[in-house]
Amino acid sequence: MISLGRRNDRVIGGFIPRQFRCLRKLLEGCLCRVERAFDGAVDDPVVTRLFVGLSGERCCVSGLCLMRTSVKTVLDDLPCRGGVIVIHGHGMA
Repeated sequence: MISLGRRNDRVIGGFIPRQFRCLRKLLEGCLCRVERAFDGAVDDPVVTRLFVGLSGERCCVSGLCLMRTSVKTVLDDLPCRGGVIVIHGHGMA
């Protein structure tokens, strides 16, 4: 079971170790997809689907930058061990 709570600009989550490893693996996979898109790979159906409806290359690049920054923020906030994480919102209310 995953428990999530919010305090000011932070999200606090409690995970069992297996879920924690899965979260890290999923985020690393997402970051890999975004980095591939920055390198010019346009064959990723997940990344392509995320940006359907955005007009222009600038919007896609902006969206990829936001996604990369967000995923890196969460990965940086993940501790190496343990089942409790605190994700800082960096200005989110």
